[in-house]
Amino acid sequence: MILGTSFVLFAFLYIADVQFNTVNPMLKEAQLKKLAQEATGRDDPAEALEETLRSYVEQKLSQYRQEADRLKHKYGFTFAAFSKKLGKELPLDWEHEQDYMAWEEAATNIEYFEKIASQLKIHA
Repeated sequence: MILGTSFVLFAFLYIADVQFNTVNPMLKEAQLKKLAQEATGRDDPAEALEETLRSYVEQKLSQYRQEADRLKHKYGFTFAAFSKKLGKELPLDWEHEQDYMAWEEAATNIEYFEKIASQLKIHA
């Protein structure tokens, strides 16, 4: 039975969180492969894990691109320009500092997940 994309993303997040010890670290590799197979409907465990990872990476890229686009639209310029103007043309206030941190996180994660996407050959 093929389960929905939401479950696939949940399953991968569950898998990914194992390394950070936020879920039961006793979950074995075979169980993770079986979960990925069930979530994707793939017979090959490697293909199932790859599909799950692709879906997760695409979702994360979309999330961080949306945040970067929101801030670019809000200020009307790029993160690099925002960084240069912060403390000069833009005052160092709570809103600008919060936006800087959110934008920096988005930019850093876009770069990170684009590297993974290129390794997976995702054309996102």
